[in-house]
Amino acid sequence: MLVKQITEQEFYDYMKHYDGLCHFIHDEIYYDHVKTVLETFLLGLFKDDKIVGVAFLSAYPMMRKYRGFSTHFGPLLTEFNNEDFEFFLKEIDAFIKAHNGLEVTIAPNQIYQVRDRDGNVIEDDKRNNREIMGVFERLGFKHHGFTRQLVFSEHLRFQSVVDITGTMEDVFKRMETKTRSDTRRALKQPIKIRHLTPDEYNEFLHIYKDTEERLGFDKVPSERILDQLRILDKKIYVVLAELNLEELLETLEKEKLQLEDQNKKLLEEHDLEKASRKVRNVHKDTEIKIEQTKNQIKDAEERIEKYGTVIPLSSAMYYFNNNEMVYLYSGSLREHSKFLATNFVTIKMIEDAQKKGLKRFNMYGITGNFESDAADYGVFQFKRGFGAEIEELPGTFSKVYHPVVYKLGKALKRI
Repeated sequence: MLVKQITEQEFYDYMKHYDGLCHFIHDEIYYDHVKTVLETFLLGLFKDDKIVGVAFLSAYPMMRKYRGFSTHFGPLLTEFNNEDFEFFLKEIDAFIKAHNGLEVTIAPNQIYQVRDRDGNVIEDDKRNNREIMGVFERLGFKHHGFTRQLVFSEHLRFQSVVDITGTMEDVFKRMETKTRSDTRRALKQPIKIRHLTPDEYNEFLHIYKDTEERLGFDKVPSERILDQLRILDKKIYVVLAELNLEELLETLEKEKLQLEDQNKKLLEEHDLEKASRKVRNVHKDTEIKIEQTKNQIKDAEERIEKYGTVIPLSSAMYYFNNNEMVYLYSGSLREHSKFLATNFVTIKMIEDAQKKGLKRFNMYGITGNFESDAADYGVFQFKRGFGAEIEELPGTFSKVYHPVVYKLGKALKRI
């Protein structure tokens, strides 16, 4: 095996066909942005003159003559195994040291262990890779710990991933009962999804920020989200779910007429005082449904008066690559939560991911705290409902190459 610097074209060609785990900040599109603001290096791992791995490194100045490095959730290997990874990482380590590296931060986008939808560890020899910790330990890296938090300043540790192989019916079967029921109910609503253009992104930000504040999420700066939208433009979807209340009214009026007609026919055919219990129960259920429909009609009319004919319900932002679609950010308006728009958008984007030939729908980060008092328990429950399995990543590692200089920089507050 051999590690050497590669050209941009070699990097692009590799990424074009790479279908393993890949964070969006290791994407070639993201590289195109980073190279305009930071110093970048591209390394390739070769076997028999063929590239079997790549690393995208960025560097920023530290203490004048030194550099701080990041590997952008890399490196990536075509067929991941610890032996090749350790060789590649050792060569990356030497490259950084030779290029005046003062510090490097690495958060490999690899699975440490898998957990079921409830957070219980699954013993799986093929997917669990606890031995990756030894790779970093042997090369002198410091582990930042098995953190359980989801904050802006920390690298991802836990992500919820839905298996979307098979048919859409297979996807529904893997859902929890309530989520499956809610999602089918949402699909009956006259909700439409609109793909937002860049000049409409503020609509998405408004809804996301409202949700962020309401649910107490760690605040992500709007500028960062807008930068991601701009940088990942060709691989990003920003969608808005809207409901036409006049169409909803038409649907509800038809349902009411059908129920009233059904009830009328039943009363014409049966004398309720002499009818069987089954007939009386059908009549009772129909009466209840009619009353419920009338209430829904009243609610829709009141919403039109207050909000207008077309109302926004939910908005979300997705990234996709050769391997998966990633659910990055989403928000919904609480006053319209009864329409279950988040379920509607999620299942529609799963359909889209299937059409792209993808097998994973990554619902992305959770804290890793699976108890009911966790700050993100509601978010965890929502993702679990879609049958999401949990992938626990090993976390963040770092290495300091000149401890005395680094300590001095810290003392002088220059690092």
